[in-house]
This record gives sequence, C-alpha cells and structure tokens, in this order.
Amino acid sequence: MPNYLLLSSHFLPNDGGIARLMTELTNQFKKRNVDFSAILLEKEEVHVTPEIHRIHAPRGLKEIIAYNKIKNHKGIIISALWYPDGLIAGFSEAEKKVILVHGSELLPNPNKFKEFFLKPLRRKTLRKADLIVANSTFTAKLVKENFGVKNVKVINPGVDVKRFSPGDKGAAKRYFNTGNKFVLSTLSVIRRHKGLKIIFEALAMLPEEVKQNIILLVGGKGDAVAYYRKICMEKGIENLVRWVGFVAESDLPDFYRASDLFLLTSQTKNNAVEGFGMVLTEAQACGVPVIGTRSGGISDAVKEGEGGFLVEEEDSKSLAELIKKYFHIPDELSEIGRRARQSAKENRSWARYTEELIQLL
Repeated sequence: MPNYLLLSSHFLPNDGGIARLMTELTNQFKKRNVDFSAILLEKEEVHVTPEIHRIHAPRGLKEIIAYNKIKNHKGIIISALWYPDGLIAGFSEAEKKVILVHGSELLPNPNKFKEFFLKPLRRKTLRKADLIVANSTFTAKLVKENFGVKNVKVINPGVDVKRFSPGDKGAAKRYFNTGNKFVLSTLSVIRRHKGLKIIFEALAMLPEEVKQNIILLVGGKGDAVAYYRKICMEKGIENLVRWVGFVAESDLPDFYRASDLFLLTSQTKNNAVEGFGMVLTEAQACGVPVIGTRSGGISDAVKEGEGGFLVEEEDSKSLAELIKKYFHIPDELSEIGRRARQSAKENRSWARYTEELIQLL
C-alpha cells in the first residue's frame, strides 16, 4: 500500500465541513493501519500525534515550510483544497496528486484584483492534479464545465453513525432549554449564502398557534450574524429565535437530538455555494428529518422519501407549509426520522467514504 500524505488548511476544532472531513479521514486511516502522515496549515490549536504535524507560522512562511516538508514525498498527496494545499502539492515529486473539491472555493473570488491572479492558478492547479474528488455531482459538474478537468470522481462525505445517533430527545431539549416546544434548528458557518432569511420569512408566515409553540435554534458563528439578526428583528420573530453561537464538538449530537426538524436553506450566489451540506447527514444520522433547498449539492445529501424534503431556493411559503404540516403530525415526523437514520447507516459512514477513496487511488 502506498504512503499517503494529507495536506490541509482545515482541521478540527476549526468548524466547517472540510475540517470534519479531513479529521475523519485521518481517524479512518489510523483504524486501517494505513501508512500516512498529515501536515496542517491550521491557525487553530489541534491535537497533534506522531502522524499529524501542525505548522505554526505566519501566512506565507507556513506555505514555504509545508513545501519543504512535502517536496520529496514519493507517495500519494491528498490536498483538502486546491489553494493553498493543492498548489503546494503540485510542486512536489509525489507519485499521485489528489485534490478534494467542495464547491465555493471553485467560484470566482469577489475581489476582482485577487481573482485576476487566482483564476489562472485555480485552472492550472486543478488541471495538473492526477485526480479530483468532488463531494457531490453538482461540484463535479462545476469542475468539469468550468475548468475542463476530465478525471473527476464523486464521493459523498460520510458521517460518524455511532457518535451521531438517536438519543434522549427530552434530555437534549432540557440541555438547550427549549422546554416542550417544537424545535427547528439550523447550523452552519453563518454567511450570506446560508439563506437564513427564508427561514425567518417562513416563521413569520406561521399561524399564531404554531408560533406560540415553536423555537428556532441557530447554531454557528460567521461574518453574517449581525446581518441576519437585523432581518430577524425586521420580520418580528426575534422571540422565536435563539442564537446559540458556536456549538462545541461535544454538544453537536445533542444539538441535533433536541431538534424536531433540521433546516439548511442555502442559496447559490456568484461567489458562494453549498457543495454538499454535511450537517444534513449528521442530523439524519441522529434520526432527525431535514429540509434543504435545491441548491448546489444539497440534493446529494437529502433524498426525498428517505428522511428529508427539498424546497426551491427562497421558497419560504413551501417551507412554512412543511413546518406547519409536521408540527401537527409529530408521529409521522418520527417515522421519517427513523428512515433518515436507516439511510445514514446504510449509505453515509466514513468507513464507506474512506474505502471508496482508497479504491480510486
């Protein structure tokens, strides 16, 4: 078996799907006794081990240090992103260079000056790779059509089905202090394209009897929190929304378990898109039905009839109708949650993801 080197700018405890993917991949490699090492260009403190090395240096210098560490690697390098990871790996002597792609990083940078330099680098780096692994059919199409890359394969991200599992919903609701209310939740790095506005619009449309018995937990931090707080107040539903902030790793399973419905209503913007939506699979693994938008790669994460529903982007009316419908029939919602859990167990494990990736390599 060849020697693997993982190169990543994202790793837990940093939040986001890429950080989780790379952390889970290292865990799976350890379980399989795969010969590997990982180099992290990560600003957050991470738990280092003999296989995992963190480069703690200023921007620019750490990329140079990373290159010097990997330039003579003869095995397979798996880069978490095309930049800076894949760009650095492209100058190495590796037998095979693999880049994982996720969605938004493939879109033009909103800063036109930066994009002038990034555009040719992005194209050249992706074309230079021996293999591109996309997280969804949407992301794969994006790479093929925008960059002319042919060797693209799709592997949907996994979920830890042991950790993310059904549990004591009552205890979870008490932990998040939701009382006996019907709990909606959403969790993300809060940016404009996450589409919280349509959730707020849907809440505003609900009948008063539903509003009195419902609460929305908003988990995560990001640069659009103030923007969405303002919209929340403008819609007059601030009493229905609780801003939880960053949800610690140890609290994530209970965050999902406290939920009756989990929502991810992302939108496709010029410079941002939801490439897959790993939080949707985590919620489903916990036995929680989900609602997502038909945006980016979310359709890969949510299969209607198997634990979730899809609505069009910005269709707050359909979202409100779904919330109202299942508020009144919680028993049916529980059955949908059971199917969600079953689907996650059968199709979404990290062991499956790792096995498919190794087979490709």
